[in-house]
Amino acid sequence: MSLNNYWTFEILPSGNFLHSVSRIPGNFSIGEDSNAMPLNFLLNSIHFANKEKSEEVYAIATFIVALINGYTKMKNIDPEEHNSVWLGNLYKNGEKVQENYKCEVDLLNIDHLLNQKPKSNELINQGFDEGLIRNILLYCNAGWNLVNMYKISDEISDFLKGKNDNISNYVKKSDYKAFGATANNYSVSGLNARHGKGKNSVPKRVMSIEEASSFIRDLIKLVFDKYFGFDIKFIPKQDKNFDFKSIEW
Repeated sequence: MSLNNYWTFEILPSGNFLHSVSRIPGNFSIGEDSNAMPLNFLLNSIHFANKEKSEEVYAIATFIVALINGYTKMKNIDPEEHNSVWLGNLYKNGEKVQENYKCEVDLLNIDHLLNQKPKSNELINQGFDEGLIRNILLYCNAGWNLVNMYKISDEISDFLKGKNDNISNYVKKSDYKAFGATANNYSVSGLNARHGKGKNSVPKRVMSIEEASSFIRDLIKLVFDKYFGFDIKFIPKQDKNFDFKSIEW
């Protein structure tokens, strides 16, 4: 069995966003393909090494893309600025793989495909280890909506219990209750609610999607800072109606 296969993926779209991701060292790397016109980007990973099956490489690459996209959705407050990336062609030893290498990928069952992981203090790389950071990034990747926001709060609550801590130490009880009512109640959130139509009465206080988003981001920030040392800087929403005439030069 050959152990010398060199796998690489095209990753799209090319542009400034991938330039920023390319500076993250560790489990994967993204670099410019100087031979491509127009400019192209390539995804490589230490976890592609020693793989014989293209399906295994595809599964690992899909996992990496999910972490990147989850991180982007978490960081960008404006949903219109969620710069998703996706996989292009797969190459093996410089030759395009022609067969259908795509397959169903279980993002929570990936560790058996990963090689030894390098130590890294960077947030996305922490997602290669099982635990809270990985799960939160995967929930964010699945969609920044009320259902996944509530799942994130569940994950954090369970994590804190394991640390003899409690989510009540990080949020106001009234806010937590309003967030839960918003996420759960069909009469408030319709098809975006965690529960279907029932006999639940309309809660006294609810949150808008913007308020719920801020609630969850604030919670993530506090917990990540305390337990992982990450001071997350969220990217604020830009005023698209900004009047340049108002600037004093």
